[in-house]
Amino acid sequence: MRKMNRALNILKDHVAAVMDVEFSPTGEEIVSGSYDKTIRLWSRTKGHSRDIYHTKRMQRVFSCQWSPDSKYVLSGSDDGNIRLW
Repeated sequence: MRKMNRALNILKDHVAAVMDVEFSPTGEEIVSGSYDKTIRLWSRTKGHSRDIYHTKRMQRVFSCQWSPDSKYVLSGSDDGNIRLW
C-alpha cells in the first residue's frame, strides 16, 4: 500500500470546482468535468491536461465518464444535455 502522507501527482488547469473525475478503462488517462464549463483529459503522469472539450452553449459540467472501449467520453451538464465526445 502506498503512503498516504503526500499526493503522487497534482493536476492543475481547471479554474472552478471539479465535479467529477474518472479513470479510463486502461488506467492511463483521467477525465474530469468542472463548473468552468470544460471537460479535460489528462495523462496519469502529467500535471496539465492534454485536451479540453467545451462548446458555446455548454453550461457547468456535473458528470463525465469513459466508454468501456476508451474511445469516447460522455458528459452531462447543467443545460440538460448529454454529450458524446
